[in-house]
Amino acid sequence: MIDGFGTMGSVSGTRYASVGAGVVLLALLSVVMLAAAVLIRLPSRQASTIPQMPPTQPPQS
Repeated sequence: MIDGFGTMGSVSGTRYASVGAGVVLLALLSVVMLAAAVLIRLPSRQASTIPQMPPTQPPQS
């Protein structure tokens, strides 16, 4: 991500060069990958499940 934005910053400051589509895609998709990595690391929410009943024990005599 840093590389994509760094390249865009250094190239856009030059006189006869422009930022190409590849560098723009590199920067944008790196943000998408960072967001996906953060979402994967978040704990997943599980739907409410029916609580399990404790095991029944036979009557003691």
